[in-house]
Amino acid sequence: MFNTYALGAYGTCNIGDDAILHGILTKAPNLIPIAHSPLCDHSPIFILDAAADKNLFKKGDTLILGGGGLFYSKLAILDWLKFANNASSSGANFEIRAVGFEDYIDDFYDPTFQLFSLASKITFRTNTSLQIYKNIFPFNAEIESDFATLLKPKFNEYEEVINTRLSVGVVTTGSIHQDYSELISLINHFKNVDFFHIPHSRSPLGWENNDFVVGEYINTFIKKSFKEPITNFYTSSSSINFQDVMNIYKKMNAVI
Repeated sequence: MFNTYALGAYGTCNIGDDAILHGILTKAPNLIPIAHSPLCDHSPIFILDAAADKNLFKKGDTLILGGGGLFYSKLAILDWLKFANNASSSGANFEIRAVGFEDYIDDFYDPTFQLFSLASKITFRTNTSLQIYKNIFPFNAEIESDFATLLKPKFNEYEEVINTRLSVGVVTTGSIHQDYSELISLINHFKNVDFFHIPHSRSPLGWENNDFVVGEYINTFIKKSFKEPITNFYTSSSSINFQDVMNIYKKMNAVI
C-alpha cells in the first residue's frame, strides 16, 4: 500500500495553513500530514521525527509540498529540499501543489531551482504567482485552486439579533511592524461598536508571526480594549476547528 504525505506549515496555529491541510484532506482523507506540532489534527508525523527518518518514504509513495506562500524563507526552502531529496532518492513521487510565489526572493534561486527540478508536478494558486515563476524558472507549471477553497463549512441558521450594537471582527494577519494607524483610528471613531479581535496566526515559532502580539499592540492605542475573545484561540493548543471559526464569523455584523 502506497502512502501520501503532505508537507507544509501545518500545526503552526495559522488559520490559513490549517485550512490548506483540511482542504487537501477532502481530496485525500488517508493522507499523512508532516506537521510542525504533534498536536495538529489527523495523526501527523512531527516534522523533526520525519526529517530524522531516512526510510520514511517508499517507492510508489507521494510527497506533496502543499499550499501556502512557502518561499519567503531560505531556511524553509532548504528544509523542503531535504524532504524532496529523501523522497526522490527513495523512489517516491514529489509534487509542489497550489503554492503562492509572490514572496519569492532572488537570493534563494539555487535551492529553489533544485526543489522545483525534483517535482513531477508544479502548480500555483494564482496567475500572479505562476507568471512570477515562469519569468524565472524553466520547469512546466500550471494553475490549481488553493486547497482551502475546497472547504465548505456549514453555517447554522442565523439567530435573531436582539442587541442593537454592531459587532465587528478584526482579523489581523501580520506583525507589529505594519502600519495600523488607519485601523486604530477607525476603532476609536466608532464608539458604539463592539470590536472583537480574531487572530489569523498564533504561531509559537516566532513572536513576529503571532497575532496575539498584534492584538495587544493595537490595544495599547485604542481608547477601549477589544471585547473579550469569543473564540478558543486564546486557550486552545490544537489546530483550528473550522466549523467553530465559521460560526464565530457569522456572529459578526462585519469583518475587517
